Amino acid sequence: MKDMRRFLFGIALMAMGSGLLTGCLSNDDDNKGSGSSELVVTKGALVLCGGNAVADVPSSLYYLDYEAGTSRAVASDLGADANDVIEYDGKVYVTGSGEDVIYVLSADNFQLLDRISTTEEMGEEAGDGPRCLTAYDGKLYVTTRGGFVGIFDTNTRGYVNKIEVGKEPEGLYLGMKDNVPVLYVCCSGQPSIATVSLGTSYSVTSFSNASIRQPMEVVAAGDMLFVRDFGYLDDQQLQKDAALYLIYGSAVEKLVPDATGMDAAGYSILTYNDPIGKNAKASYSVYNINGYGGYTNFPLSGDNSAPIQHPTVISIDPNPYAGGNVIIGSESFVNIYRGTGVFMKTFPVSMDPCAVAYLYKTVKSSEIVNSQK
Repeated sequence: MKDMRRFLFGIALMAMGSGLLTGCLSNDDDNKGSGSSELVVTKGALVLCGGNAVADVPSSLYYLDYEAGTSRAVASDLGADANDVIEYDGKVYVTGSGEDVIYVLSADNFQLLDRISTTEEMGEEAGDGPRCLTAYDGKLYVTTRGGFVGIFDTNTRGYVNKIEVGKEPEGLYLGMKDNVPVLYVCCSGQPSIATVSLGTSYSVTSFSNASIRQPMEVVAAGDMLFVRDFGYLDDQQLQKDAALYLIYGSAVEKLVPDATGMDAAGYSILTYNDPIGKNAKASYSVYNINGYGGYTNFPLSGDNSAPIQHPTVISIDPNPYAGGNVIIGSESFVNIYRGTGVFMKTFPVSMDPCAVAYLYKTVKSSEIVNSQK
């Protein structure tokens, strides 16, 4: 099944009310009308753990099996500093930043299918440190610390091209502009947002603004870009000015003043704030882009047995039959919460959960059960 997360803003419609994340989903694999007898359900989640090089704990990939209610390691040695994971068209892709490789696994049994060396394919400097991933129309796109987006064919796993976008690119997002697919890329070391046309030529334009110091993640809704900015570290190594910004045309507006992590689904952007150097309890907010404006507190409840002290990743399942469930990772476990912030279940994983992807299956509507209760 193709990567559904690229449809979060463009096609999925999710509404927010009093911190509730719910909605409906459509994609190019699942043309299911409201009267269809087939529905897409979430069967589990993949959690990528970055590990800890100092403690000699390698990166690893865990599968949260929702039906069995268990978690297990499906790839236990992904080298150092794995950074991102996605599922696309029956394959799982993981960036091994410390190894300069993209791991390719089967989404069915998690067997390792290939190790794509980005330095061999793109060149030593251009392919250095693969970071973030997305996929579209049979192509895999990956940012590298070398300042490029690499393009690979998902069928042959062969190298296609590379596009220079700016210094130290991180998060990227697939959107549409003037009816042409584009990639929005956060160039954290420049700092700027690069727009890469995926039309007949890979033309690149760049936007910068003094308010944007170190962009890390971006999502798009039409002509609006929502950017999470890292801010900066002061002389005491305290993180300052981390925030969520809106870029619309040449205008830049700070939407959420305290945000060190984010995820988005439909019309909702969920953020957490846990700045480096501070030990205060993390806070969570929801920003709604669908005409309401402003952001509200997103309280977590019922997790006293496994409280999140310092979140390392946050992810909204865009599948409506998961009820907008939210995964939050911390230290060596992840918690699943309902769209209202109510705790559901905790799963043990390895150190530093840093990225999440979802696996889906198609079932008859008569077979639908809420396997995440």
